[in-house]
Amino acid sequence: MRSLQGRPPSGWVVSRDARLERHHTACKHPQVALIERVDRPGSRPYLVAFGRLTDEDEERLRISLDAPPFVEVTIDLREVEELTDEGCEVLHNIAEHIGERGQRMVVLYRPDRGATKSLKRTGLVNDNRIVFVPSD
Repeated sequence: MRSLQGRPPSGWVVSRDARLERHHTACKHPQVALIERVDRPGSRPYLVAFGRLTDEDEERLRISLDAPPFVEVTIDLREVEELTDEGCEVLHNIAEHIGERGQRMVVLYRPDRGATKSLKRTGLVNDNRIVFVPSD
């Protein structure tokens, strides 16, 4: 498993409390994740996912991660309540897609959450195109 310890680079940190306040009830459809791009214009893509990440989220993730080639993209899974095996396949597919553009995917996750245990179960943590960052 490739991973970095710590937090995302400075300038990328989004207040966890502010995210939770804004999105506490925002995810109305329990079958899909709420996906929000929270970066500043001109900066690297930073997505935060809330709720349940499944195969139905792939197209929205791809659209949200639109960025120039050779740019690092971050997906924050720390607030995901459930990450299905199909959701892991989506992350694999997106890593493959952006890798073809010279981009690298960074995934922030909470190692102690049940929702992210599927990262290990599906073997996604062994995908060398993704940098996994355990984070609170």
